[in-house]
Amino acid sequence: NQIFTAPLLSAHGRRTMLGTVVTQLTYPYGVASLAQTDDGFHPYHEHPPFYPKDAAYHNGTVWTWLQGPVISELCSAGLPDTAFVLTRNAVHQILRRGAVGTQSELLDALARPGEAEPRLSGTVSQAWNLGEFVRNAYDDYLGVRVNALERRIAIRPRLPRALGNVTASVVVGNMSLGIAVASTATPVKITLTATPLLTPYTLTVE
Repeated sequence: NQIFTAPLLSAHGRRTMLGTVVTQLTYPYGVASLAQTDDGFHPYHEHPPFYPKDAAYHNGTVWTWLQGPVISELCSAGLPDTAFVLTRNAVHQILRRGAVGTQSELLDALARPGEAEPRLSGTVSQAWNLGEFVRNAYDDYLGVRVNALERRIAIRPRLPRALGNVTASVVVGNMSLGIAVASTATPVKITLTATPLLTPYTLTVE
């Protein structure tokens, strides 16, 4: 839960909290619900006859959707390359594990002896996992925030180096806004293309 306290913390508190989440709860494949150092830590979601799965649900099991807020906070802290470790593994899970094209609800915190990866668990497909995956791409890496009520668009790219140059399209009201970010250029170059708007927007690039 501490990752959701970020907006309430001082700059120092925010950095400290993020450091704790990353070092104690975050694996390349997701964010765990309890640290390994806690006596109540359960490495596997389903591990009969040692304990029922509900005992591990909030006590060590990796909840894959939690990668979303952690990626957001890492990007806000200027660490998109670290964030992209989680995204890259999410792509691996979506394309090569379980039901292709989606992501499971949970994973074991640790791989079992003799197994290369932690086992998938929980529901086969979790919609908000994919929602966070898409949100991270637009909100955090591309850095596009649209405020339709105030007619404002803010663009603050935080692209990991692995992505290089990126092009994307964002729907804004009745038009499509094309965005190209040349992150390999010095300085970074952002190109926008759009059809005429019926109502003008204020654009801010950070």
